[in-house]
Amino acid sequence: VGISVLTERDGAPAVRRHGVAGALVGALPEYAPLDCVPCREVIASGEVRLFREPMSRFADGGAMAVPVPEALIVPIRSRGATVGTLWA
Repeated sequence: VGISVLTERDGAPAVRRHGVAGALVGALPEYAPLDCVPCREVIASGEVRLFREPMSRFADGGAMAVPVPEALIVPIRSRGATVGTLWA
């Protein structure tokens, strides 16, 4: 479980993870390029998504030691724009 907030890192879109809990504590870097995470699709669409084996589809999770069979990702909105996600 955690929150990813849209930000910029080295001039490129990225997410910063906050409040990571459970089995993923310490398994994910604090920052990740937006193109490398499942949150990208939710931020782009603004819609809730349920992913099966999400980490196998994105560069950020390909080498993870912790299996993630499913991920429910919910957009976080502020003033009409998606600014991050809540995921479990």
